[in-house]
Amino acid sequence: MESIVVGVNGTAESLGALRWAQELAGLIGARIEAVSAWTLPPAAGSDAGAAADMTFLYEELGDIARENLAKTLADVPSEGIDRSSHTEFGVSISGGLIHAAAESDLLVLGARRHGGFERFLGTTALQCVQYATCPVIVVPDTAQPLTDTIAVAFDGSESSHHALRWAADVASNRDLVLRVISVWEGSDFPGGPLFADETVDTGDRAIEGLRAAVAAVVPDLQANVEYVAVEAKNKVVAHLLDSAEGASLLVLGSRGRGGFRGLLLGSVSQRCLEATTIPVAVIRDS
Repeated sequence: MESIVVGVNGTAESLGALRWAQELAGLIGARIEAVSAWTLPPAAGSDAGAAADMTFLYEELGDIARENLAKTLADVPSEGIDRSSHTEFGVSISGGLIHAAAESDLLVLGARRHGGFERFLGTTALQCVQYATCPVIVVPDTAQPLTDTIAVAFDGSESSHHALRWAADVASNRDLVLRVISVWEGSDFPGGPLFADETVDTGDRAIEGLRAAVAAVVPDLQANVEYVAVEAKNKVVAHLLDSAEGASLLVLGSRGRGGFRGLLLGSVSQRCLEATTIPVAVIRDS
């Protein structure tokens, strides 16, 4: 991973996302591009005789974007990270960020919880997660400084294969621990048959199956790996987030085993994004 785009807009959430992204960049040797995306209001230009007013509005909003960018960069020093910046006009804020990250390895965004509800993922973040061509990390305002552990959810789906490979690549050769988490229900364990004729410890058998499943996807895995297999009758998301506690990042595929073909974001991924207290990366299928 060489380049990381971070969406900034002068808010506390974007400041936190930039700080977090710079920590990650320092860890993996990547460069940062801070981007302040902006757009015109939906009603702008609807009056055919308002061309002059729209030109003024365009210039004014562009100035605000540049001011927000300058403020953000002043509030968050680069700390020796290779960092550049620019403003990006788009048909929407998310469209501008997606365009800016089109050639990047990663897009990082900040997010904030609203009131006492668990749902915190705003429209811009959700659209970027759904439509960006690169992986997207959403950093909640509860995110803590980086630890040495990256967690990845694995359920045996092709989407989770992509997530595992991405997380393994980040963790390998950087002294990071890779925590592979599988939350399974009954005999539906992704590593294969769980039960044998003889009496076995289901926990040990689950870990054994998870090891084998991971080795089949990433046979040359170099990272220090922790395996966590949790049987859940319900509340899969809660078990997954509990198992990821203490990690710097939770990596998810965009769709799980139960996802409908054509959906851009699976229900588990979206619910994790809405409820997590740690950054979450969503890896789109290639």
